[in-house]
Amino acid sequence: MYPFNSNLQYSVAGLCVFCAVEWRNISFKKIQSENFKIILNIPSSDLPLLESLEASVMDSLYPIDAMTWSNSTVFQAPRLRCIKLAGSILCDISILRVDWKRITSLTIWENTVVSVPSLFGVLLECKVLEELNLHVLFTPPFPQSSTLPTIRLKDLKRMSVTENASDSSLESFYAALGDLPSLHTLIFNQNPYQKLIAPDAPLAIYDLISASEKTLRRLQVDPRLMSKAGLKGCLQRCSRITYLSFMQGPPNLYVSSRHAAIVDDELLRALLSMRDLECFSCAVPPRFTDEELLPIL
Repeated sequence: MYPFNSNLQYSVAGLCVFCAVEWRNISFKKIQSENFKIILNIPSSDLPLLESLEASVMDSLYPIDAMTWSNSTVFQAPRLRCIKLAGSILCDISILRVDWKRITSLTIWENTVVSVPSLFGVLLECKVLEELNLHVLFTPPFPQSSTLPTIRLKDLKRMSVTENASDSSLESFYAALGDLPSLHTLIFNQNPYQKLIAPDAPLAIYDLISASEKTLRRLQVDPRLMSKAGLKGCLQRCSRITYLSFMQGPPNLYVSSRHAAIVDDELLRALLSMRDLECFSCAVPPRFTDEELLPIL
């Protein structure tokens, strides 16, 4: 791992390149754009062992332009299987020179220039993808799900999605995913900067659970970003899970709503009816009463 700070000079980034032939799993934390350009231009022939590349790119006065991304050679490393890109990645991932059919793990985090068609184009080529992590704000066009081809990720085992509440384009993305016959773990969150929760608002997570109901065993969600009815429907659709985790984001980011789900006695009774559930983790302050808790202690 090479941590890059705001004082890093080109000479240091250039020095790292001399070790590239030995890289197997490399991670750049908070690297400035001008320094990451050096990494992008490493010839693939100098990266014979590289299997995993992770980079969190910082905002800069000199962002990396689309042509530099599209001409980058680092993604053509012959053994590359895992790609994780976060931060100031101001390019559509479809322009990267990647042999997507070899990629087993893909993370695109905090990217603001991805379109639904381009993401579909990439995922259609990902024949052996086992892990997918997405936190993107899609850009136009927003096609209807009926116009999109069905994506079949038959090997996908773990999926993490942070959904932007104002981004309806995700609905077409979920609808076109098709079955996920190997999905074991689902982590679902929403951008907290959202409008008030409607009492009967449909949840995109329903589509994800329905696509993997036979294999899904681990679920992580933030209940406070769902309606009461939404959370109930979610649990009813994943009755076979063995691990359930209620996550929590910074409390100052939440928009209060009288329809928001509450971790209370009613929910506790619903959890107790899930026969396969082995572990329940709750980071959200519960409102269980002693009367309901005592019989199960």
